[in-house]
Amino acid sequence: EHATQVADTQAWNDASNPSTTYAAATRAKADDQADLAWLEANPPTDCYSVLYNDLVLYDNQDIKTMNDWFAGRYATVNDVDLPALNVIWHRVDSELTDAEGVCS
Repeated sequence: EHATQVADTQAWNDASNPSTTYAAATRAKADDQADLAWLEANPPTDCYSVLYNDLVLYDNQDIKTMNDWFAGRYATVNDVDLPALNVIWHRVDSELTDAEGVCS
């Protein structure tokens, strides 16, 4: 999932017109929904629970971000959604290493 999130973020950042941005947002939302379904079907062991909960939070926030973008709420995307995504992303990034250590 991490590699997919990185690719989706890169596609969003590389989008240079409404068509490529729409495609990137559509793909990111679909990937988030697929990840949420997978996470729901595969509950974590205790040592992965913090990471798991933040992955769910990230997917839900990213879906909200894409929905706000589709609705034309660009100020909300820029001022609220993207900062929230960045905070969660940095937590997930550090938790990946922490979970590997705790769960090994």
